[in-house]
Amino acid sequence: MHTLRFSTRPRSLALGWTCIVWLVAMGWFPSPVSAQTRAPADLFARENLMAWCIVPFDSKKRTPAERAEMLQELGIRKFAYDYRAEHIPTFEEEISQTRQRGIEISAWWFPTQLNEEAKQILSVIAKNKIHPQLWVMGGGDAKMSSEQEASFIVSETKRLRPIADAAAEIGCKVGLYNHGGWFGVPENMVKLLRAIDRPNVGIVYNLHHAHDELDRLPQVLELLSPHLLALNVNGMQSAGDQVGKKILVIGEGDRDLEVFAAIQNSKYRGPIGILNHTDNDARVQLQANLQGLAKLTAKLVSTKSQSPKEPMCLSLAQGESPEPITADAFAWLAGSWRGKGLGGECVETWSEPIAGSLVGSFLYAEGDKTVFSEVFTLSPSGSSLTLKLKHFGADMVGWEEKDKFVEFPFVKRIDNRFHFDGLTYVNVSPTQMQAIVRMKQKDGTSRELVFEFERSR
Repeated sequence: MHTLRFSTRPRSLALGWTCIVWLVAMGWFPSPVSAQTRAPADLFARENLMAWCIVPFDSKKRTPAERAEMLQELGIRKFAYDYRAEHIPTFEEEISQTRQRGIEISAWWFPTQLNEEAKQILSVIAKNKIHPQLWVMGGGDAKMSSEQEASFIVSETKRLRPIADAAAEIGCKVGLYNHGGWFGVPENMVKLLRAIDRPNVGIVYNLHHAHDELDRLPQVLELLSPHLLALNVNGMQSAGDQVGKKILVIGEGDRDLEVFAAIQNSKYRGPIGILNHTDNDARVQLQANLQGLAKLTAKLVSTKSQSPKEPMCLSLAQGESPEPITADAFAWLAGSWRGKGLGGECVETWSEPIAGSLVGSFLYAEGDKTVFSEVFTLSPSGSSLTLKLKHFGADMVGWEEKDKFVEFPFVKRIDNRFHFDGLTYVNVSPTQMQAIVRMKQKDGTSRELVFEFERSR
């Protein structure tokens, strides 16, 4: 058997990710470990994201129907509803339109007092049998004395308990929302939470109101995680709130990799809010945040992939059976995807599922020269699926013998990750895909490589 070794920098004959997987299958690279723990991408998966600050903050001034349609097209299924006075007459329509499109109103910006407007919201929520978190902010001088603080906590408890009790009657939770001042300091939020002493009260933490806490974010998250109902993220720049960069697209901040690694490494596993909070088109801003988050997640995965504790690639253990799955679960692959990897460009194309199978092709090129191509099928194997592929050189001469092909049995699906033996597909978004493979390095260690693809059609 030939022995192939690759250093971190590939040789001049670059290989696309599927070619690397072929080498894994042929035994030239070690098989991935079979254990699997929660992967870094899970917390930031599309189904866990929640749109925030997209109602008054939207240059298009969308109607409830247009907003729900936008969220559906972006693949965002959770929505935190903020409003202004002009939106009150459309509360019912907002709920109706989101419900029709399978979008959950996960949270609702709520008045700071249990006034008539607050009671109207509670009535609408109860009538429509939804159970959003109610986000309530506060203030207070961050530098008050201990006596002033004690008095302030008493007054805030009197203000917030009626809201909490009214929310509990209709099955809702209340989130204390950091927005600066005394109320925005993590330790103070926990003090107030304990003083209110209601089981349906927690904390909503917003990074765009937490620039002062960046240097101790891991400790803040450790303190808040037991109480967190939601975490709203943002591109984070050092002192961004002081230099006109308070609101940034995720990935544009100089602290983002550090911040999102801290979030991933925390105990928090609830919803993640992404926001507009600008005068821009809400769709454009949300899409930019989705793209930035996908790239940042890929970096987190790449960093974590060197640790055997959290592999992204799996293999079937001896005697283990593939998890049952059908071709319809891969319908999202249908279309054409362009990507870059190992010094060249690649195009991967998949059919729609038909008769329980999909077919596809892959082309890898360097400059204006084709290096190799592949054809493959994803077809039934018992109650599961198997990926079968054949390679061809630029001259269309097959690499495998005529009646031979490479097989990759399906292992299991975990959220938006589809694991085959030695290969993982990640459905990042409707327009983005990742393929992750494990590769042996020159020094004998293994590394998982992430290849990013953008949908071209």
